[in-house]
Amino acid sequence: MITFSNGRMLAALCNGDRVVPEGAKRSYSSYGGVYTFDGSTLETLVDVASDPSRIGGRQVRKVEMRGAQLVLRPPTRRYGEAVQKRELIWERVWQPA
Repeated sequence: MITFSNGRMLAALCNGDRVVPEGAKRSYSSYGGVYTFDGSTLETLVDVASDPSRIGGRQVRKVEMRGAQLVLRPPTRRYGEAVQKRELIWERVWQPA
């Protein structure tokens, strides 16, 4: 889920599988704060987060609109030995009148 209101944004992500394998934990991550958007880059000054180490930092995402979808691309990162390029796709399901 992602929301934008009053100059702030909040993003919350979790494993949406109906069933999590036995012994596995359902992953969850969230952050939010004041944001700026220049038409191609979303930058958030984090003041709330599920991971306290993110507070005071910045989350920068490249943005693309695909119809009702908002595509966010975090920077390429190394996870162990693997380099990953992630893409988060949000689809609008509600818009105020």
